[in-house]
Amino acid sequence: MRGIDYWDKNPEIGHVHLTWCAVKAYELLGIEVPNREKTIVWLRACQGPGGGFTRAPGRGTEDIWETWAAVSALKALASEPRDKDAAVAYINSLQNADGGFGDRPGWRSRLQCTFNAVAALHALTGDARKAITTKEVP
Repeated sequence: MRGIDYWDKNPEIGHVHLTWCAVKAYELLGIEVPNREKTIVWLRACQGPGGGFTRAPGRGTEDIWETWAAVSALKALASEPRDKDAAVAYINSLQNADGGFGDRPGWRSRLQCTFNAVAALHALTGDARKAITTKEVP
């Protein structure tokens, strides 16, 4: 298994989802994540100007899949995004009139995206319902 140090040495192929997988695997095994602080810095660098996350720093488009993976990995590392309020606002911007959430602003609602949005809001705020209904960080 390629460890986090591999992605640190090869940032051009790093990916938020792969990082989340590695962090969660270490967590499930009860092993401390190698290069924990570097991993946190890298994940935080994936946060874009709109508050969402991309697949790697400066690469890709902000969307709920990357945002959920980054927020979940940061939570597992006992950390949070560099701009938590912007992340909450970004996620809330994905909600549609039908109550569901899309991949990106203006995209149609999808069940998986709705799960990712609710799970990320819960990880960020501890109260997804309040974060959705008030559109702010509780």
